[in-house]
Amino acid sequence: MAGSSILDSFRQAPWLTRRRLVAYPRLFLAVYFVSAVVWMLRSKGLIDPAGHPIGADFIDPWSASWLTLHGAPSAVYDVARLWSVERTAVADPSVGFAGFHYPPIYLLIILPLALIPYALSLLAWTVTTFAAYLATMWTIDPERDSLWLAIAFPGALVNLTNGQNGFLTLALLGGGLLTIDRRPILAGVMFGLMSYKPQYGILIPIFLLATRRWRAIASASVTVVILAALSFAIFGAQTWHAFF
Repeated sequence: MAGSSILDSFRQAPWLTRRRLVAYPRLFLAVYFVSAVVWMLRSKGLIDPAGHPIGADFIDPWSASWLTLHGAPSAVYDVARLWSVERTAVADPSVGFAGFHYPPIYLLIILPLALIPYALSLLAWTVTTFAAYLATMWTIDPERDSLWLAIAFPGALVNLTNGQNGFLTLALLGGGLLTIDRRPILAGVMFGLMSYKPQYGILIPIFLLATRRWRAIASASVTVVILAALSFAIFGAQTWHAFF
């Protein structure tokens, strides 16, 4: 009976009032902000106290961009060459290796990253993709309190601190779902852009086929073919071979 009562408390959540839903995210963000400031103050240059680069999940796409801009796109899949650029990016010869596990299509998206230094590029990437994330969440639920929940979501905080591409992925997926009824071709383009993460090549087509979104399917397919052809033409067959 006691166990059932506890489960009912979580299922019905009478304690989770509107007032608490408004207060909890802000309290959480305050604690997080203070922790982040302390963490940054303890960092040495672009290396955090744990010995990882600031923006640990951003260092490999930035380094891949650098190699591509310097005429060696296939080298992004070469451990020694990519690692060398990563160490240079944060000025630390002891930094660990971060592999680039994306197809050459992703190089089309991240190509401009290394046009500016690593730290500035990380800041620009984070601000831009975070804005896209917030715009998508605001479109889903245009209410300020809901936006606070979206900002305080732990996954969002992980993206903010690590320079991940999760904000970009969510913006494309969310944008596609939001526009699929009114503008299926545009939705298909957004789904096609997500091909930089091949795992969605299984998830999204199943959804589109199950709901018979034929125009979106056609648009997504054409987008993927164009992206693959462009990456093949710009970066060469050797880059695709290196990826596989």
